[in-house]
Amino acid sequence: MNTPPDTPRENPEAEKRLRIRTLNDTFRASFVGGKLMLTSGIQALGAQNIQEISREVQTFDDFTPDNDPHGEHDFGSFDHAGQKIFWKMIITTRP
Repeated sequence: MNTPPDTPRENPEAEKRLRIRTLNDTFRASFVGGKLMLTSGIQALGAQNIQEISREVQTFDDFTPDNDPHGEHDFGSFDHAGQKIFWKMIITTRP
């Protein structure tokens, strides 16, 4: 059986990308195991909106080659209450 070149077994970069994507997906779904930071603009929206936005981030799965070109699931955006919300994940230690 031939393994496509973008699978972890054949491509170390694909393995690294998969590890990063897994870390990002795990943290994003639970907000456990990392540090969550909110901009002052998001904080100003109040507790109810923060809760709703957090839920949207945690369940976000609209990853495409356009918004996730590296396949790391580290960025997303969505509309909330008429405003565009952007989120970004940054790994500060090596996976």
